[in-house]
Amino acid sequence: MPGVLQKGALISFLPSSAIGAPSSPNIIVFQFNPETITHAWTEAAAAPPPTDTKIRVNPLAVTGVPGESFSFTLMLDSDQQIADTNRDPVGATLAQSNGVYTRLAALELLQFPTPLPDQGLTGQVSAANGAAAQGTSAASAAPQKVPVSQVPIVLFVWGPSRR
Repeated sequence: MPGVLQKGALISFLPSSAIGAPSSPNIIVFQFNPETITHAWTEAAAAPPPTDTKIRVNPLAVTGVPGESFSFTLMLDSDQQIADTNRDPVGATLAQSNGVYTRLAALELLQFPTPLPDQGLTGQVSAANGAAAQGTSAASAAPQKVPVSQVPIVLFVWGPSRR
């Protein structure tokens, strides 16, 4: 469409919902494509030396997977979104009242893992409720599993006018 500003985005896919249905992705749109993206690797940690000198350890053995990171500078501006009142009245109203805070909050949430659907507040409350029904405290109840969390899968999508 001529005259329409083409934007890039970060698309975050979270674990499925509690009923097993896929959750809708969180889309963080930005007006300006970053000028550069840096992709870096860090090596995996070497295996610790054995305590017994009779044991031989492969010098190429490692204890984990290599680390990976991406970095770029993202510019956010609410002025363009406010100016697009005719095309996106809801987005323009949000941008006028909140500026870029909604997008900053969405970016911040990408850092935190989310609990898997079957291990939410409901499981914790029911365990405490069961302990109370038996006349014991939640601390003295049977040990519970440590909740497992999952970080979202995030895709970086360039806008079509990348230059």
